[in-house]
Amino acid sequence: MDEAVEEQLEVPGGEAMRLQGPKNEEKARNIELRCRVQLSIVFEGASEGKANIVLKGPASGIKRAKTMIKALCAFRDEATVEERGICRWYSAGFCRNGGECGDEGCDDGVHDID
Repeated sequence: MDEAVEEQLEVPGGEAMRLQGPKNEEKARNIELRCRVQLSIVFEGASEGKANIVLKGPASGIKRAKTMIKALCAFRDEATVEERGICRWYSAGFCRNGGECGDEGCDDGVHDID
């Protein structure tokens, strides 16, 4: 059996949010069960607009978990801005990413409701 190790994977903050909360925690739990790792999301100490996903467990499980997380993020990266839909934060009246967003929108979607 592999020795337990800890590794971090930096991902965009919006992607990390897709692994948290009542609607999304099932994805994180699925990764934990399939890969036999513990997954936690830490925003402190990460680059601006990013989050660290901390993985603890056997090295083989961490490798699988990283692959799964990167695949989840890749779906979003490959999508066009229009395919992402409207940023839910922008539609609420403000974007949580603040002034860092371009005219097209942010990682969470477009900032044009037309």
